[in-house]
Amino acid sequence: MAFMRWPCTPIPRKSGRAASVRFPNPRPAWAGADVAEPIWVATGYRFFPVAECETLRDAVENLAAKAGLLGTVLIAEEGINFSVAGAAQGLDAFESGLTELCGRLPLLRSPAPDGRPFRRLRVRLRPEIVALGPSEGPLDFARASRVDADAWEQLLDDAAVPVIDVRNRYEVAVGRFDGALDPGTDSFREFPKWVEANLDPQTTPEVAIYCTGGIRCTKAAAWMRGRGFNQVHELAGGILGYLAARSEALSRWRGECFVFDDRVGLGVGLEPGELVACRVCGDPLASEVVRGPDTPVSCSRSHCPARDDHALDEEQPA
Repeated sequence: MAFMRWPCTPIPRKSGRAASVRFPNPRPAWAGADVAEPIWVATGYRFFPVAECETLRDAVENLAAKAGLLGTVLIAEEGINFSVAGAAQGLDAFESGLTELCGRLPLLRSPAPDGRPFRRLRVRLRPEIVALGPSEGPLDFARASRVDADAWEQLLDDAAVPVIDVRNRYEVAVGRFDGALDPGTDSFREFPKWVEANLDPQTTPEVAIYCTGGIRCTKAAAWMRGRGFNQVHELAGGILGYLAARSEALSRWRGECFVFDDRVGLGVGLEPGELVACRVCGDPLASEVVRGPDTPVSCSRSHCPARDDHALDEEQPA
């Protein structure tokens, strides 16, 4: 049986195995411009062995479509990673169905005041659910050390424990924890090289790391434990979990947290901020650029096709 994509063009599987027939998912009613129903963004992930990725992909896609969700879901042999949006009832159904398929997988929800943070539903198969690159052996996820907001702030005050931001440089430029180390990477795949060049598990056996929602930290921490780091603390729920738990007066976060959807940046309480993204490559624009009808469409990052228009202010502390 051939794999079919609309408009029903047969595309044979490389493996030659039969696959189900899949069609484009209709846009849910809440994506219309006149719908005032509150919309939420839900993010989550879980590392677990997936034996039949295509089967899980089809089941998750059907589940998300029936729940009326838009967004992106990535599935690999190592697990699942997603960021989707929809009405509360649809997200409840998605969470319940996903738990049956993948085990316990809590969703972190945040409001989407504009109502349409994603334009379509995409459920994709990938070699990794977050790309760190090949490892020499299986990663150890069992010894994770996740700390809450209170314990995290104690680590921020502990001079003996380096706090490392594992996100990309353009994300760090618009928001960070005071005193955190910035590896200056352009992609997550560069993080292992930075660790090997700058940290020694013999002299620095304990570190603390953080990222947007936790998935990059979970994978980085597992990789670092395999390299001899005895204690790798992760901020539970990532920056988003911290911002959801802290008030403006108590927050140790500075700036906005860049997110990979149309909201662009979030602040304390997960409220949308003022950041705008390049409409060509999606990266955040310079800190002085604000939302408006004359918002520029491109940045100056090397990969952006229209890089001569506006530059991200990477040298300005957030």
